[in-house]
Amino acid sequence: MKLRKFILTLCLLLVAFASKGQDYKLKMFVKNGIAHMQINNASDTKLVDSVLVSCGFDKIDIYAGSINLKSKLNWTISSWENNSIELTKPLAAFNGSLDSETSLLLKVLKTSPEYAQSTRAFGFNEKNIFHIRTLNNGLTRFELRGFTESKDVFLSGSFVNWSTLKLPMEKSSTGWQVDIDLPFGVHTYKFIVDGNWITDPNNSQTEHDNYGHVNSVYVRPNHTFKLAGNERARKVLLAASFTDWDNHPAKMKKTLVGWELEVYLANGTYPYKFIVDGNWTTDPSNPDKRRDAESNDNSFLSIGDPVLFRLSEQEKASHAVLTGSFNNWNEGELVMEKNRNAWEIQYVLSPGNYEYKYIVDGRWYLPKNCEITSGENEETNCVLALEPNKTFRLDGYESASDVRISGSFNNWANPGYTLKKVEGGWEIKLHLDPGKYPYQFVVDGQWTPDPKNPQFEINEYGGKNSIVWFGL
Repeated sequence: MKLRKFILTLCLLLVAFASKGQDYKLKMFVKNGIAHMQINNASDTKLVDSVLVSCGFDKIDIYAGSINLKSKLNWTISSWENNSIELTKPLAAFNGSLDSETSLLLKVLKTSPEYAQSTRAFGFNEKNIFHIRTLNNGLTRFELRGFTESKDVFLSGSFVNWSTLKLPMEKSSTGWQVDIDLPFGVHTYKFIVDGNWITDPNNSQTEHDNYGHVNSVYVRPNHTFKLAGNERARKVLLAASFTDWDNHPAKMKKTLVGWELEVYLANGTYPYKFIVDGNWTTDPSNPDKRRDAESNDNSFLSIGDPVLFRLSEQEKASHAVLTGSFNNWNEGELVMEKNRNAWEIQYVLSPGNYEYKYIVDGRWYLPKNCEITSGENEETNCVLALEPNKTFRLDGYESASDVRISGSFNNWANPGYTLKKVEGGWEIKLHLDPGKYPYQFVVDGQWTPDPKNPQFEINEYGGKNSIVWFGL
């Protein structure tokens, strides 16, 4: 009886997964008492990571094509040919209750790997969406109206890594509903109705994914831009650094007392203006206004805690600007103020690693107190590691004069971030979000994998990249 339930559960999960119709497929079947799992697109490295890690394989050498490698959960890589991988496991090796077995399969059948997805810094709902709303208890209610004859309806989306069965919906007087703890942000989602994936028929806001399919989009806002008055205006737009100014301005909505727009903004500092029937104006209700290098006034909005940038070694200068990767190296946006013998500006950033520099009296200037730098010669930038949570260490190499690190966390910068010489080796502290990061050290120009890290993968040049799985 237990085996029949297991096979039935396995079949149902396969139907739910296959219904999404992604370009890759993860197939599972049972034959002669052996569970088989097949991946027919091994070039999708994120899918491979997700499956192998979920099946209990160590996070090492998972792209080397090792055959007959057995995991701690008793899965075996039985074949790895061309673009296909097959895993096998005897049904007798599924230990524990049916619930634990099902839990494992659910984890394997997620369409996204077990690490953080990138999030957008800005978004808004172009039209009012009344069937998705935040309740008084802080939860967000999703409703699917109609489909009253359906038997099973699930909600899936980026907020649950596209899990197929994690959010079952309950029948309501108008259709189906489910309440979830939805964070502020831009979210993509779909409904699964009796095994069929559908976009939200009551939400016209959609976007294409990377696999040729369309998903519905919902934004949970955390800030409202308001412009009072201007009742006779025909059109009011919000233009800002996050809209690429007048290239993609956002249309505001008319209210009884003026104009407003609810948006989601990630932590950061943002210059903005309103465009009222073609006329640019700062926000009259916001006292934070700054003049850029072209003598234009902009209103500024900051979300989060500020970082103080202070330049104390150019007290005789007449003009100073902060610029960096956090504002796309804009050379006129962040004009600094002179406070006694130092130039200062506060700027809100989310945790991360940022390159920056100053422009002093029209010339690029690298501060002398940089603990970490990137680049070389005139292209050298200072690096700010805000809220560092990962230490990379390279033991030995006492005679080396320059040791750096480069990887996916800094877009494989060449040369990379500089390490500090410490007792017994070299170190650097960086901020990493949860995820998988390939990297190498660069010792006096020579690229080398981390000799103390057994986790690696083969790169496109036939060499090895060290791998760190952080926060998983």
